[in-house]
Amino acid sequence: MLSIKRMDYAKAYRNRELMLSLRKLTLDQYSGLNKEMNNLECFLRMGRKTDAKVLLAYKDDHLVGWALMSREESAWHYDFINRNGLHCQKKFNAGNGILFEVFVHPDYRRQGVASRIMKKAKLVANGTRLCVIPWNDVSLDFYKNFKTMGVKSIGSYRL
Repeated sequence: MLSIKRMDYAKAYRNRELMLSLRKLTLDQYSGLNKEMNNLECFLRMGRKTDAKVLLAYKDDHLVGWALMSREESAWHYDFINRNGLHCQKKFNAGNGILFEVFVHPDYRRQGVASRIMKKAKLVANGTRLCVIPWNDVSLDFYKNFKTMGVKSIGSYRL
């Protein structure tokens, strides 16, 4: 049975074992998701509150996927083409909506885990637009599955 739990990022941060599991469930140490975690952790270490949540997907009490939902300015830049056709970079900020990133363990993909996480994210967002930043063709194809749910792509890859 699959269950999705919601938790404030600050609470997740205080659980070292959970944080190690979340980091393990990302592509690599240089992924956008890990960089975003680093950014949020810097805020927390400085004693600053964060406006971020995690959605945790458990199958039979085993963590199989998770998502980050953040209203914080991102630490990393994304590429986009401006109105004049120039290649530019900018940061995500809360004015865009909620930054949404999801990762599912490869053994549990194509089993509806990401779809369930996305449905929960839409409920948690309560009408606020979810924004994704696809970085390559694989992530672009993945996020295209959620276009009908009102997910907005920012950056050079468009849904």
